[in-house]
Amino acid sequence: MKPIILTFLIAFTFFSCSKDSSDPIENETPVALPTLTTSTVSEIDGETASSGGNVTDDGGATITARGVCWSTSANPTITDSKTSNGTGTGSFTSSLTNLSPNTEYHLRAYATNSKGTAYGNEVIFTTEKAPSLVYEGDIYLSTQQQVNDFGDQGYTRVAGHFGIIAQENSIYSLEPLKNLETVDQNFYVRSVFTLTSLDGLENLTNIGGSIEIQYNTDLADLKALQGIQEIGGYLSIASNPKLKNLDGFENLTTIGGYLAVDFNDILENIDGLSSLTSTGYGLYIISNPLLQNINGLSNLTTIGLNLTIYLNPSLTNLDGLSNLSTVGTLVRISSNDILTSIEGLNKLEIINGGLLIFENPLLTSLEGLNNVVQIDEQVMINDNSSLSDLSGLNNLEQIIGSLVISRNSALTSVDGLENIVRIEAGLKIDGNDSLANLDGLSSLTTLNESLTIDGNSTLTDLCGIKPMMDNDFPGIYSIQFNAFNPSPQDLIDGNCSQ
Repeated sequence: MKPIILTFLIAFTFFSCSKDSSDPIENETPVALPTLTTSTVSEIDGETASSGGNVTDDGGATITARGVCWSTSANPTITDSKTSNGTGTGSFTSSLTNLSPNTEYHLRAYATNSKGTAYGNEVIFTTEKAPSLVYEGDIYLSTQQQVNDFGDQGYTRVAGHFGIIAQENSIYSLEPLKNLETVDQNFYVRSVFTLTSLDGLENLTNIGGSIEIQYNTDLADLKALQGIQEIGGYLSIASNPKLKNLDGFENLTTIGGYLAVDFNDILENIDGLSSLTSTGYGLYIISNPLLQNINGLSNLTTIGLNLTIYLNPSLTNLDGLSNLSTVGTLVRISSNDILTSIEGLNKLEIINGGLLIFENPLLTSLEGLNNVVQIDEQVMINDNSSLSDLSGLNNLEQIIGSLVISRNSALTSVDGLENIVRIEAGLKIDGNDSLANLDGLSSLTTLNESLTIDGNSTLTDLCGIKPMMDNDFPGIYSIQFNAFNPSPQDLIDGNCSQ
């Protein structure tokens, strides 16, 4: 009997203990991340803002921390800037401080329990611009300490000229100038030997006068100037020996004065000027030895005064000027060693000044000037040793100044000038060793000042100028040192060829 009772007691104890130990496991609830939303951002100024959140579910565990976090990048976390706004569920308000003016921020509410940290929806806001702080007068900075001290003042506008001009290796960073937005007059970066970029000027958007970027021996990057859309005066980029491109001017549309890109030793392209449509004065592209094209000027339509393309030994064409329709005064294309084509000028109709094309040894024709009907000053076509064809001038009817065709050793005729009826000043044709006749001038009836045809060693046929002589030419006559040299009366009498 005793063994039966003992067995029963042992079994009872075992099942009782087993049931009791399982009860807590059956009743335990898993912990989840909290659930919350982010409040709208309000009371925004240049440095502060207000937000907050609402923790609607603690996930089954106590909320030990809550607040908002923010960053200039998407999906900020508590490793970025944050506030701490108590514990528990419910709504809370957060105050953001130490923000940067005129900056876009991403913000989320957060809440932490034993499971981890959860985030609310992301809200994006932008702080206000800093209050305008004006420096009255001109300011010139020549040392890094002066740049730092000026930057510490937080000026957003200089109501005069602003120059960064150093004669020693003393300026290496413009980062302290990050608040600068406006310069009322001229802006200079000149003779700064150690500056490699203009970083720090990203907020500079308004220049009332001119911009000079000159003689900066290490400057290689202009990208910080991308906020500039208009320049009231001129833009000069000259003698920067490490500058490869003009990237940074992509938003520049108008230059009130001239554009000069000169003496930049390794400049390869000017694509950064792709939005430029007009210059109030001139365009000067001079002595850039590695510049192969000017395609960056493809939207340029108007040049108020001079167009000068000079001493660019790697430039092969002018295709980048294909939308240029107006040049106010002079067009000068000269001393470009491997220039073979000027067809990029094919939209020009009236040149309100002169046309000078000289010392381009590989230029074979003037194709590209086919739409020009009038030139208001001198036309000079000199020393282009491969030029054999003037047919690009076949629509030209009148030259208000003079016409000079000199020392083009491959030129065999002046065909292409058939539509010219009037030259207000002089006509000079000299030193063209292969020129055989002047038939291309047969429509010329009026020449008002001087006629000079000298030193064309194979010229035997001058009958092309007989109509002009028949119209009582009133000016100075000089025909000599050609293969045939008729007198005025010879031409009138028809003795015009040999």
